Parts: sequence; C-alpha cells; structure tokens
Amino acid sequence: MTKPHHRLLLLLLLLWLSGLAPAQEQELPPAPSPQLDLTMEERAWLEQHPRLRLGIDPGWPPFEHVDKHGRHSGISAGFTNLLEQALGISMEVTRKASWTDSLSALEAGEVDLLPMVTPTPERSRHMDFTHAYLSFPAVILTRLGADYVGQLADLSGRRVGVGEGYITHDGLLEDYPDIEAVPFASVRGVIGALQSGAVDAALINLAAASYLMQHGEAEGVKIAAPTEYSFDLAMGARADWPLLVSILDKALASIEPAERAAIKSHWINTRVAQPADLLRYAIWAAAVVGSLLLTLGLFVVWNRQLNRRVREREMELQQQADQLRERIKEQRCLYGFSSVLDQAELPLAELLEQAVAVIPPGWQYPEITQAQISYESLCAATPGFRETDWQMSASVAVRGETAGHIRVVYLDARPHADEGPFLTEERALITELAKQLSRAIERWLDDQELRARNASLQRRAELLLEAVTEGVFGLDLDGKVTFVNPAAAKMLGYQVDELLGQPMHALVHHSDADGNPYPAERCPMRKTVQLGITHEVDDEVLWRRDGSTFPAEYSSVPIALEGRTVGSVVVFRDVTARREAAQTLALQQEQLRFSKEQLGYALEVTGQGVWDWRVDAGQVRHNQRWCELLELDDSYLEHDRALLSDLIHPQDRERVLGSIEEALNVGTPYQSIHRMLTGSGQTLWVEDHGQVVQRTDDGKPLRMVGSIADITERIEAEEAMVKAKEIAEEATRAKSDFLANMSHEIRTPMNAILGMSHLALGTELDAGDREGATRIAHTLKGLAGNLGATALQQQAAALEAATGAAAPAADLAVQLQAVEQQLAPLLRALAAAEPAPSSVPADSGVPTDPAVLAPLLDQLEGLLADDDADAVMVLEELRPLLAGTPQEHAARQVAKAVERYEFDEALEMLGDLRQSLQRVDRGTASQPKLH
Repeated sequence: MTKPHHRLLLLLLLLWLSGLAPAQEQELPPAPSPQLDLTMEERAWLEQHPRLRLGIDPGWPPFEHVDKHGRHSGISAGFTNLLEQALGISMEVTRKASWTDSLSALEAGEVDLLPMVTPTPERSRHMDFTHAYLSFPAVILTRLGADYVGQLADLSGRRVGVGEGYITHDGLLEDYPDIEAVPFASVRGVIGALQSGAVDAALINLAAASYLMQHGEAEGVKIAAPTEYSFDLAMGARADWPLLVSILDKALASIEPAERAAIKSHWINTRVAQPADLLRYAIWAAAVVGSLLLTLGLFVVWNRQLNRRVREREMELQQQADQLRERIKEQRCLYGFSSVLDQAELPLAELLEQAVAVIPPGWQYPEITQAQISYESLCAATPGFRETDWQMSASVAVRGETAGHIRVVYLDARPHADEGPFLTEERALITELAKQLSRAIERWLDDQELRARNASLQRRAELLLEAVTEGVFGLDLDGKVTFVNPAAAKMLGYQVDELLGQPMHALVHHSDADGNPYPAERCPMRKTVQLGITHEVDDEVLWRRDGSTFPAEYSSVPIALEGRTVGSVVVFRDVTARREAAQTLALQQEQLRFSKEQLGYALEVTGQGVWDWRVDAGQVRHNQRWCELLELDDSYLEHDRALLSDLIHPQDRERVLGSIEEALNVGTPYQSIHRMLTGSGQTLWVEDHGQVVQRTDDGKPLRMVGSIADITERIEAEEAMVKAKEIAEEATRAKSDFLANMSHEIRTPMNAILGMSHLALGTELDAGDREGATRIAHTLKGLAGNLGATALQQQAAALEAATGAAAPAADLAVQLQAVEQQLAPLLRALAAAEPAPSSVPADSGVPTDPAVLAPLLDQLEGLLADDDADAVMVLEELRPLLAGTPQEHAARQVAKAVERYEFDEALEMLGDLRQSLQRVDRGTASQPKLH
C-alpha cells in the first residue's frame, strides 16, 4: 500500500507530467478527408472481411495491455472501439505472450492488424502502415541519486533496459553500439530491472513512464533526459491487404478531435485523488469514541507528527521539483546550444555569438548569469559579461590542444551550493557545453578544410579540363550539356557558353557520315544515361557548327550518385590526323615490306649473311644464310657475342675486334676482309660490313647491324693472279739474263745474216741465192720462235713462203726488207741485253692495257651516276677486253645490276672493279689491305 507522503509526492510529480505530456505530444495532421467516404470497392472489401484479428502488446500501458480481467485495454483499445463503430466490423484480439510474438504472428498471417506500431523500413517488408495518429517522445529514466545523464551518449558502456522489439531497441543497436541494450518483454519488466539495479538506465516512452509513475509502479525512478527517438504510432496491416490501410486511414481521419482527446486524457492525464483530511478523520474518530479522551489525545499527537512529516515531505518534493526544473533548464540549454552549433554554414564568429546567448538561461539564476566563449583570437560574450568572484569555466580542446574556454559568471553573490554558488549539475553542463563546442569547432575546421580542398579540386578540375586537348563534356538525364571544356567547344566550332544547357545530340550528333539521320535512341551517349553502361565508339563522326564533320572516337561513362545514374561524361577526340597518319604509316609499311623483300632478294642473289648485334645485351642474331656460309646449324641463329669472336681466325681476330671497337666508339662504318672458321674447321674468306644504328642519349651504342659475303673464290683468284704475275716476271728476268749472256754469240751470226740480206737485196737472185735466202728465212723463223718475237716470226714465214714459191726477185726483196725492219729492233734489244717485245697469252690473267680501259671505265662511271641505261652498251664494249680475266665476272655483275636498274649498287661494284684492275696493274703481290 502506498504511504500518504509517497502519494503526495506522486501527486505533485503527476501534476507536472500531466502538463508536460500534452505539450510534448506531436500529433501529425490527419489525412485530407475529414469524413469517412469509402469507395464501392472498399465497402465490398469490408463486407467480405467483417472480422479482423488484432495483435497487441500485452504489457505496454497506457498504450495497450491486457487488464486483470483479460480484456484489451489502453489507448489502442479506445481507438479500435471507435473504428469498429465507424466501419461496422469487429476486431478481436489474438492473444500472444509478448510484442515480438505479435509481430511474428502478423508476418506469419496469423494476425491481420497491429493497432499501434511504429513504422520502420524493416517492418515495411511485411506490412503496410496508416498515417501516424499519435506521437510521443522516448525519455531516459534513472534511479534517484544516480549520476547526471544529459543524453544517450552519456550512457556509453552502461546497461540500458528497453522493450524487446521496440523502436528504441533497434535504435540503440544501430546508433549507439557502445551502449549495452538489455531487452525486456514489457515496460514493467524494464522499470523493475531499473529499480533492482539490473540495468543502469531505461529508455521508454514518456507516456508509459508517466502512467507507471501515476500508478506507483516506478518508485525510486526519475526522468533524467529526453532523447532523439520518438514513437510515431500508426496501424500496421497485412501487406497483401492494401485496401485495409486506405479504409483505416479514412476511418482514423473521421474521428473527432474531442474523441481523440478523451481517449488520451483517460489514460495519460489521470489525476490521483487528493489525500484525505486526516484531521477530519480524527474528529470523526473522536466523535465515535469521544468518551475515550486518552485515545483522542494520542491521536492528536500522532496527527501532529504526521503533519510534520507531510510538511517535510512536501519540502523534499518541492526541492525535487526545483531540481527537476533545473534539469529541464539545463536540457533546454544543452539542446539550444547543440542546435546553434549545428549551423555549420555560419562563420565561426557568428556561430560563437549565437551559442553564447543560449548559455545563461540554463543556470540556476539566469537573471544574473553572463557567459563568454573564447577561441584563439575570437571572443564572444553576452552584453553584460564582466569578471567577478563568482565564476566557473571549462577548457575547449580542439584537436587535442586547449584552444579556448567557456566562462559563466554570476554578477552578484548567491548562497553556497555544491561548487561555490553553482550546482554540481551545472559543472557537468558547462563541461558538456565545452565538449560540444570542441566537436563543433573541429567539424567547422574540417568543413572549412573540406571546402578549401573541394574548391582546390574544382579549380584543378577546371584547369585540367582547360589543359587537356581532348574534348570533354557532361550530359544530364535529358541529354543536355552540363559542362564542357574549351577544347571540345573549339573542335565543334562553338563558344563554351553556347553549348551549356543545349541538347548535344541535336547539335553535333544528329546525322551519320553520309548525312543520314541518326536517331537519338540509337546514340551510345544517350544509352549511357538511360542504361548506366559505358560505351566506346571509334567509327562515328561529329558535326561542327559550320556543317562540316570530322571522324571522332569517344568514350561515354555514366555518373552515378547513391546507386542512381544522374548523367554521363563524354570524352572525344578528332582522329583525322591519326587516320591520315595511319594511312601514311600503312603505305610506308608496305613500302618497307617491299624494300625488305627486295633486300631479301638481293641478299639471296649475293649470298650474303646478315647479323644483328644487341650491344647492351651481348646477343647476336643471324639469318639462315649466315649459318649456311659458316656451316652451322639453326642453334647459331642467336648466340652470345663471345662465340662470334671464337669464329674469327686467330691471326685476324685482334685486327677485326679492333675495327669493331673503333666503329662502336668513333662511329665510323665497320669494314673488314678477314678469315673465319667454319663448323667443319675450314677457313672462309669473308668481306664484313657493319654500322651502329642505335645509341643511347649519351652516345652509348645499343645496336649494330651488318652483313658478310663469301669472297674466298675472289681471294683465291687474286692470289692466283699474283702468283701468275710473279711467274711471268721470273720468266722475264730469266729471259733477260739469258739474252744478256747470249747477246754476244747471237749478235755475230745475226749481223752476218743481216749482211747477207743486204747483199741479196742488191742482186738478182739465182737458184743458189734463192736457196740461201730460204735458209736465212728458215733460220730467222726458228730464232724468232725461240725469242718469242711473233712479228719477226711471221715475216720470216712470209719470206720462206716467197722463196719456196719462186717469187720474182722484186717480191722476194720486198719480203727481205720487211724481215730487216722486224729484225732491226730485235738486234737493238739484244745489243742492250733487254727482252724483246712479246705477245701475252690470252689466259694469263693480265687485262688489256689500262690506257685502253680507262676511257671506257670513266664513261661507264658517268652513265651509272646519271642512272642512264646506256651503260649497258659501254659494258658490251668492256667485257671482251676483260675476257679470260677474274675481272670479267665483276663486269657481268655490274651488267646485271644495271639490268635491275640498281645503279647505286652497279656504281659501287664498278669501284671494286677499278681497285682490282689497279692492283693487277701495279703487280702487288701482297694481301689486300684489311680494314
């Protein structure tokens, strides 16, 4: 049973709550239609469903619960009764053990309607909701004497009781993971756990808290602070009955405000009866037992004691009421301060000015309270602020360092409270204000930095768009231009302002390359916006303002915001120059391919091997012909550089490597004639040419290419020619020695023959003289043959023939005179001990006199230099003169080059021919100079 002084305390508290609850209730406006106006379809539906099954929360007074008689009671019962009357149907409660059981029953189809439920996205998957017809805030309850709690964040790390499945339960789990939410099946269970200390605080509906306090079920519990949560109560119906929600909305809208107020007042604003007049009961008792004076005296004494205790309790209750008013002021101050600080768009100085103005009303004596906020160089204060002896302050820490203070002063002295004239709760309040200000300044600084970064990024983006040479523009969902860079406008022939807000397809993409219309629904740019798919296009044209087109390739990329496509970005480029370059490149590649083929044919004809040396990697590659020349298999097509050195003849290796090193370092072309060793161990003479074709920026060689040709036959021919010449010269020297030794012996008979020839020329020849002349001719013929004097031998043969043919003396004299003319120089040569002139055999390897060849070679060189095909005619004259010599083959190669119109190659070959002729003419016996 409730004690009288406890009942008086509850009375005062409920009086306050009865005035507070209506003020905090937030009724949502009813649906537009104030009268019940059902459609034919809705009325037919009601006829088909005259009975609805209700699911309720059996332990949630005053909203809904099951009373001691087992009946549905509370606010929801009042509203369902009115709906039954308005709709002509019955609503029967399906009893469930808890609220979560009722929710599960509706999901399973066992219940048709929840008359009082807060809509959430999770619940909307299983039910449809009417408009919310009641709304009450959720509050924090703590035990009397508990520490100050101003907001839910103050309960971090503590246990908080909540109704299982209530909106407050879900809210704590999602928004405050640091708070341990302890669910209970009913609000009475929550209050009981708070009273017993099983939880540190409770989070329940304000109306439910008021009801339990009014009925004495929440002793030792106080309302500590409001929260951001509220119970916006609606009716939840099965998702497969959409007409029921429409019907209920109309029925709820038809309920009169007076009827609504009556239901709420009955359950929320109930007043507890005033305590009975104890004195009156005492007088009545005294009248009944008037004769018992002693009893009456005792009762008076007891009554006085009771009155004293009542007065004490009234004072205690007044103190609690004063404390509650102070807590309300503190909460209002805290929320007002927080609301001001949420205005992040304000300059910081203005933010501080507005924040400092809401501080004084939160203190116990607001009429003499002044406040000041300082942060770095900023300072904001209420108009009457000044330093006094009665002040308190809290530091404002920004990013870990003290950057300012909040100061609160009393202008006049006040009685000592907990901390000078200030309350302990006011110390907690100013500390909380400082924390909020710290967070707000940090948010403001972060926002300013973010704004600055965004501005910088935006400027960078603008600069980037201006700098890129490719065209860039953005499109909205209607295909209109939202931004465009200068490069795009220039390529399209517009100014930037002329394109903004315009439909881009109609301006630049309306037709294809042939001028045929290009429907917008086929446009990849448009599809990107509609389907949210990236498109890459490289075979279309864009139209300029002047009506001309250019081939373009573009990328169209969707812009998504929160999973929804809001536009696209298109990047395009004019590929005219690139396509022309591609065509040029293709032509050049074709020409290069043809040149390679021609080079391949030339190398095949000449039989040359090709090598490619990657200097930096030390690797050398070859063609097939190179391996064939050196009798190597295909494994040598690519090998290490050291192997190439091993293939050079040891006697030539140092000289060849030196020439290669010179070509690498100096940059001169590499040329060498040297010997190489074949795979079978044979020696091969090669003519090797190369050139560095690639270097680094600082001049280091990277790549060197070249070719080799087998010149073994040429070298052997030249060596044979030199040997033949040496043999001829040796024979000439032997002949000279012989003639020098025999000149005396030959000169005497030759003089006699000469004298006899003169005598015969002066006489008529008889038969004896003719026989003598015949012997002379025969002797001269033999002598000429021995000496190699061909002309004399021929004249002697003619003289012998003349004498044998009995020619007239005159004719014989003529023949003798001819012999004398041939004999005279021979005799002079013999006298000088020199070899007589002789004819050179045609196969001796010695070419025609250079004096004869030089004019032809000069003429041929001039024609080749002018790319004149008449060079063939000169070659026809030249080749017979070189018949039987090694140079004849070279002349034929020159002729073939001219026939292929490769005049530069023919000119180079002619130079080699000249050098060969010059070496033969000089009679050089040594090996050609190697490079």
